[in-house]
Amino acid sequence: MSRQPKTKPGDPERTIKARQVFEFMRQGVSALSACKKLGLKHSTLADWFNEDKDLAAEYVRARGEFFDFMAEEIIVIADEPVGTNDRGGMDSAAVNKQRLQIDARKWILAKALPKKYGDRVTLAGEEDSPLQVKQTIDTSKLSTATLAEIMAAKDAEQA
Repeated sequence: MSRQPKTKPGDPERTIKARQVFEFMRQGVSALSACKKLGLKHSTLADWFNEDKDLAAEYVRARGEFFDFMAEEIIVIADEPVGTNDRGGMDSAAVNKQRLQIDARKWILAKALPKKYGDRVTLAGEEDSPLQVKQTIDTSKLSTATLAEIMAAKDAEQA
């Protein structure tokens, strides 16, 4: 790959190349693959984003569209018919390939956008048995004055 010519923020050539990358991303192509197709170093693109906040904002939007495309692609892959093997049965290698493609996309989505695509984890108790926080204090390590304060506060609560 040839050395990338230096451009300045707002340079039309830079903007055109970056927008070509964004268009590829909107079609489900990763930024790295898009850069390779365009003969652009991925690190150069990253430098442009660090130098140009408008391009960085466009990248964030294109990245979101890329991930949405990836999420829809999961459904397409899952709905693809699986071929048959030599004996007329379902091709288990093809099934495993589809499973791997889906799992890889799900993993990337969950890591990149956990609020949107991650598994929701809720820590809660049962309705009749809610979670309770209990704290135990080793009183043998407390001074007599501290113990007296704790006892006085407890007596004041009960009064």
